[in-house]
Amino acid sequence: GDVYKRQLFAVRARDIAEKAGDARIDGKTAETSFSLGATTAGKNIGAYSIMTLADRSIVDVHPMQRLTVSADEGKNWSEAKSSVLWKYKGEELVSFTSDMLRVPIPEKNVVFDIKVTTWIVARDALGTADEVTIAGSATFDIVYL
Repeated sequence: GDVYKRQLFAVRARDIAEKAGDARIDGKTAETSFSLGATTAGKNIGAYSIMTLADRSIVDVHPMQRLTVSADEGKNWSEAKSSVLWKYKGEELVSFTSDMLRVPIPEKNVVFDIKVTTWIVARDALGTADEVTIAGSATFDIVYL
């Protein structure tokens, strides 16, 4: 038999960098802002967002139709979307679906295309002339449904 069977699953993102949860863009934190780490003095370096576009992602060699999101561990799913901005806390599941559904559908091979956009604090605002190391770090976990 086929070792690789179609599975129902979703993916969650989680920020694991220093200053996770305190990433700021124009002085504001947001649930979609991942941290770029901190200076040696502990100042936040900046933030980045992660976006997935369904039509740039692949499900079993075909372009993905839609993405669906659950904020309650897969009990309920939102309307299908063409894109998703990932949330840094890992509390939201993202899966794929068809145009007609909003619940996840089982598949074998999935490729999520991600677009990362960064915002870096100006060097004078960081208060250092030292070299600054950008150290953003996130995990993507597969959650079987």
